[in-house]
Amino acid sequence: MPRLFAAIEPAAEVLNTIREAQATLRRELAGEPIRWQHPGQAHLTLHFLCNLPGHVLGTVQEHVLPAVARAVQGACRHSRPIDLKTAGFGTFPRVARPSILWLGVAGDLGELSALERHLSFLLTGLSSTKPKGRFTSHFTLGRVRRLEGGTRERVAAALTLSSPKSVRWTATEVALIESRLRPEGAEHHVRMRANLAP
Repeated sequence: MPRLFAAIEPAAEVLNTIREAQATLRRELAGEPIRWQHPGQAHLTLHFLCNLPGHVLGTVQEHVLPAVARAVQGACRHSRPIDLKTAGFGTFPRVARPSILWLGVAGDLGELSALERHLSFLLTGLSSTKPKGRFTSHFTLGRVRRLEGGTRERVAAALTLSSPKSVRWTATEVALIESRLRPEGAEHHVRMRANLAP
């Protein structure tokens, strides 16, 4: 069963900024137990899919895929292109206990949140997701594997002292992406793309 999620892919100039931002943090946090995300797989996740209770988040059955594709296309028809820009660094769940390091996204977040809610609504019945809190738009840069020694303090200092470049772009499509787990890490493959309404 494929593991799928709907996401916005960064423009080329944004991808360069993500690479630079990650490189900055890697220098500041060299030697810390952090698994860094491959920059080429950067994406702005809108919705993970899962339609089988007890299965891994993101897994769906193949026969559901056409309906999932129609739902993504339907949501995109009701959303115009979205003006966005890269913003500051952050962590989940919080700086005091960092698990995920990310680069934030700012801009027309009202339109982005509306698209995320519409996608979730149309995919209800086709998929289920774990309970989630407030939607926070971001690009994942790395995951802290364990907190030890001064890792927490070093992460907090790196996020405070480093300031990523702000780059603007307009998101014009949503991709349905399959994540294939490999021993060396996940591989991402785009199953389909849907244009946001002009």
